[in-house]
Amino acid sequence: MTWTKICGINKKSDAEAIAKMGADCIGFIFSTDSPRRIQLGQAKRILKGSGNIYRAGVFVNEKVEKIKSHIDYLGLDYVQLSGDEGLDHIRKLKDAAGEVKIIKTLRLKKTGSQEASGIARKYLEYADYILLDSYDKYQYGGTGRTIDWEKVKGIVEPKKLIVSGGLYHGNAGKAIEILGPFGVDASSRLEASPGVKDLEMVKRFIKTVKGF
Repeated sequence: MTWTKICGINKKSDAEAIAKMGADCIGFIFSTDSPRRIQLGQAKRILKGSGNIYRAGVFVNEKVEKIKSHIDYLGLDYVQLSGDEGLDHIRKLKDAAGEVKIIKTLRLKKTGSQEASGIARKYLEYADYILLDSYDKYQYGGTGRTIDWEKVKGIVEPKKLIVSGGLYHGNAGKAIEILGPFGVDASSRLEASPGVKDLEMVKRFIKTVKGF
């Protein structure tokens, strides 16, 4: 069954409802330029009473020491690196993070290229998963734009692949059918406003994903 992450959580009631809907993981965005950014203390309060759902922290070009402090304080299960982090940064984080799974985002300027495949393989020397997302010159994720799933086939082996970029109930099934990924990650297309989820949209999305 496809692993399902709902990202950009800012409300305790959203986290609790999403956990009950059957999502596998909720994500908190700690990058400085995101409208969905959350403070550490707020994330801690949200996690109280949210059940046994996995928790992920999303970081952009953040120091390993700061990421590690977030891991320890929140009990993160996954760390998502969504910036320009290189191989040495991922290796250092892997050494520091212990059993925490590392997801490295690969934002695609050109899809289906051998270059992208080579970059992904290098990342996977230390990262556990590659998240494919659309590229934006001014934004590290959260654009709501989809990627061409047919063209990205083969860039990452399915068991190491997480698909993102404009996913919602109307297109998630197609993405899974084409790519057969380990997981999917959705945020902006499931919102009533930045950081506030439309819970009916979330419910429909999770139902669609789990239907595969």
